[in-house]
Amino acid sequence: MKHIAPLLILFILTFCSIGCKKGENDPLSLSSRKNRLEGIWTLVSGNTLDRYYNEGTGDTLDIVSNVENGLKSTYVISIGPAGTDTIAPSLTYAYQYELSFDKNGNFGSNEYSSYDTLLRQGYWYFTGKNKQLDLKNKEAIDIVISEEQDGTLDTFEGLAMPADLTYYIDRLSKDELTLYVDHIINDNSGDFWRLTHELNFIKGGYE
Repeated sequence: MKHIAPLLILFILTFCSIGCKKGENDPLSLSSRKNRLEGIWTLVSGNTLDRYYNEGTGDTLDIVSNVENGLKSTYVISIGPAGTDTIAPSLTYAYQYELSFDKNGNFGSNEYSSYDTLLRQGYWYFTGKNKQLDLKNKEAIDIVISEEQDGTLDTFEGLAMPADLTYYIDRLSKDELTLYVDHIINDNSGDFWRLTHELNFIKGGYE
């Protein structure tokens, strides 16, 4: 019996390091990433940059935001083709953002601010291993939006809908989640949006 306990501990630690951890910044856990991800997550801090480029004029518009303690501060920088910067005054307002994931692949997000409410429903799945993106299995989450409501209800249908957004998981513990977004949206005119976000969540909804 004296020899069994150390071997059992060694087996558990080896199993966790291989099968449960997944991310470089994840803590050791007996729970899988899927089990840890399941639930409601509340945004506690974050930094975002939404960049719009106009192919026709050569203008760039940057919307820069910071979220901390339930407040969101946003300012806008307009950069012309000659490099001229125009900075709009910073705006600070109340802001709340929640994500939810269940074990059956259902996804939801609730976004509330002093000016607007945006509710989304859809589904999620782990992005598979991708050598081109340097991704291992379960290092990112693909989100497909099937329903969106911001005063009016919009629904989206399709048997093979592409992912609307990919979240890259930097850290996932039983009660902390850090996600990154680096997403480009192109249109037929050559214009594009590039979304660069770092978002920090804790487990549980707003009280």
